[in-house]
This record gives sequence, C-alpha cells and structure tokens, in this order.
Amino acid sequence: MAQNCVVRNSLIGGKWGAEENNGGLPFQKGANFDLNIKIDQDAYRVDINKKPFCEFRHRADFKNLKSYELSGEIKVTEIKESPPKQLAKSVLLI
Repeated sequence: MAQNCVVRNSLIGGKWGAEENNGGLPFQKGANFDLNIKIDQDAYRVDINKKPFCEFRHRADFKNLKSYELSGEIKVTEIKESPPKQLAKSVLLI
C-alpha cells in the first residue's frame, strides 16, 4: 500500500501502457473486502464492497483477455466467474 492508490494498467505486446490510479485507496490493512469486476463492451467496471470504484476502458479487444493480476499484500480467499464475462473476487489485505 506504499502508493496509497489502486493502479490499473495493460501489458500489450510486451509494453506497459499509461497507469491509471485515480480513486485513492479504499482498503484498510487487515480488513476483508469484496472486489467485483464487470466486463462490459467498452470497459471494466470495478465495484468495491458493492460500491462503484472505477472504470478502466479497454485498450485492446477484451475477448483476448488471457490473465489478470492482483498484487501487493493481499490474500485471495475466493475467485468466482459469473456469466456473462463477470469476474468476482473476495480478498483480504494482510
């Protein structure tokens, strides 16, 4: 949590794009939270604890998504994939 923000970015063709980090840091160390990422036609829409947090517009065709990464001092306790193209995660900051 050194940056005090949630960073979003894309690695396309081996190169990182421009970071997006607006929205601050809506997490507290040691507190559980629910993270929901909805994949729409034009963007990823992110809710944290059932409240809208940010939108991350697609930089490439989202149908080619091969992976996503959560990093930092977190412990993932559950990952669910819900159709259509919606990913939900529950994580714990340590």
